[in-house]
Amino acid sequence: MRLTLAKFGLDATFLSWIDAIYDNPTGRVRVNGALTDSFQVRNGTRQGCPLSPLLFALTLEPLLSSIRLNPLITGIRGYSLHHKVSAYADDLLFMLTDPAVSLQEVVSELDTYGALSGFKINMNKSEILNISLRGTDTAALKHRFPFRWCAEKLCYLGIWLHADVSRITSLNFLPILSVIRQDMRDWSSKYISWLDRVGVLKMNVLPCLLYLVQTIPLQVPRGWLAEVRKLFLNFVWAGKRARLRFTTMFKPISSGGLALPDLGSYLYVNHLTRLLDWMDQGSTRRWLDLEWALAECPLWALPCLLQRHVPLSSRRAPAVGCTLRYWLRARPLFALSPSSPLLPLSHNPALLSVVSALVRLRFTTSSCLRAHHLFADGQWIPLAGGQETPAPTFAESFNYAQLRSFLCSLPYKSGLLRQLTQFEKYCVLGNSLTRSLSTLYSMLQTFSADLPSFVGWWDDMLGDNLPEKHWAKTFYFVASRSPVSRFRESSYKLISLWYTFPVQTVRFCISATDICWRCNLVRGTYLHMWWSCSRIRPFWEAIRKLACHLTGLDLVLDPRLFLLGQTDLPYKSFKWSILPRLFLAARSVPPLFWKSNLASPLREVLLRMELIRSAEQLLYPKDRWDEIFLRIWFYWSEFVSSSKCTEWLQEVHDAG
Repeated sequence: MRLTLAKFGLDATFLSWIDAIYDNPTGRVRVNGALTDSFQVRNGTRQGCPLSPLLFALTLEPLLSSIRLNPLITGIRGYSLHHKVSAYADDLLFMLTDPAVSLQEVVSELDTYGALSGFKINMNKSEILNISLRGTDTAALKHRFPFRWCAEKLCYLGIWLHADVSRITSLNFLPILSVIRQDMRDWSSKYISWLDRVGVLKMNVLPCLLYLVQTIPLQVPRGWLAEVRKLFLNFVWAGKRARLRFTTMFKPISSGGLALPDLGSYLYVNHLTRLLDWMDQGSTRRWLDLEWALAECPLWALPCLLQRHVPLSSRRAPAVGCTLRYWLRARPLFALSPSSPLLPLSHNPALLSVVSALVRLRFTTSSCLRAHHLFADGQWIPLAGGQETPAPTFAESFNYAQLRSFLCSLPYKSGLLRQLTQFEKYCVLGNSLTRSLSTLYSMLQTFSADLPSFVGWWDDMLGDNLPEKHWAKTFYFVASRSPVSRFRESSYKLISLWYTFPVQTVRFCISATDICWRCNLVRGTYLHMWWSCSRIRPFWEAIRKLACHLTGLDLVLDPRLFLLGQTDLPYKSFKWSILPRLFLAARSVPPLFWKSNLASPLREVLLRMELIRSAEQLLYPKDRWDEIFLRIWFYWSEFVSSSKCTEWLQEVHDAG
């Protein structure tokens, strides 16, 4: 190990640290609570040490290099590379095209490496998947090597591989449905809130699905996506009827949704991420070399070609063709015309002439000349030389004229002159995008960032067209102003018109009445039940007085502020005040007595405020909490511990 690390260029100081850790290491085993005597560990790395995986990967590299350099081991030929082995820690996958010769060489390489390092392969547990061998060749190899021969599929890193590519998706995507169902049954037995169920899907289920989607970039089985969506909705609503449109649930929180993962969008995002990898001409990802060989065309040229110019071999390659089909369907989502400023001129099958390297270098240092390189502010960039560049030769001028003629002959020529979209700008960068899945998923959601349908209902109830920026405040304060999820849940249910009311009930129940359940005087509309009923109005008056005691502000009694959190106060001042917490606590009380004619008790508001304060104190570190307490909770603590709180309760009681 030390020689390998030194070969990688690690300095003597670092090597001395490794020696200190691994020089004569010892171990002890705990059996029934008692420790055995110490014994010397002669091979392997320390279990549980964060350095161990890195050291193992580095020390395995001599074996991998020897296999790659062995001419008798033949693998799969890519566009420019020879692919023989794939390794993830100690999981090795060999791709051999001449196993009669290569398999013996692989075994010899493993034996040689094992004799030097102590690394051993269990032949009886190693598996072989036959892709194209004939029966006689298979029988001979089975006799020579004690490997397990898979009947039809082989599992590598949790992915089932099959000789028939068309069966890989069904082998992997269909069984995961059973795993999800069982996982959701386990979580359903636990008491978790409505919003926390969405969190379970995001943290527990989504990573498993994304691993499959990213590892197998093929068309998912028919009906699979609809089944996953059905499982998600059934889990969120605990098997009951959905109370929100699923399009609303998939929206981000900032747009009034629940941020429920939309796996359909993630499928698009996965293939868009692959397009960005195609555009990265300096990428070291070895799978790009294989796909280039299958496509028989540079991958960075494929996405922006006109559909009829895409080579047939590219459309027939399973993974490449699937990504191109997703990209074709995604173009309308980005409002893209068939012609793009990124249309490649280099390696374009429709361009009969070859782009001269001298012409290309006059416009870009990139190895690919694209349409947008020839335009500036909607005008052609002339080829004429400047002070630092020589005048063009006749051959260069002729080649330039050919390029202009080709672009002018294309349909949708106006698309070549438009501004680059955000995704196209990512493509131009030619680098792998950090956090590409989440970045592109957020970008994709901005194209459907319309406000939810319940916003229109509030406009009708209040008789006012509320500005979109005010709704953004509402969604933000509902989602983030309390660590207590059930209070956020109550506020979201309020704004999304979750709760039933008499005028609504009478539509589906003949025996019901549309008169308010509380006052029995007027029609029970949604706004009446929450705001204007004579039995609920004193409650909100008391909350207004409490807010005045805490902040010194004389607030207007307005449902826009108390129910929706929409205010003209400065955003930052409102955010770091007690008011958002007070309104969250207050909104969670009326549902407790929704069909009762009893007044909502104010002591419940006090108890819930204390619960929010305790939760925030547990959430923040002590030094941070001291600052938050002084900014937000100081006057609250002073109020509840003084006689003012008792006087306020008595005043409200006397008024009622």
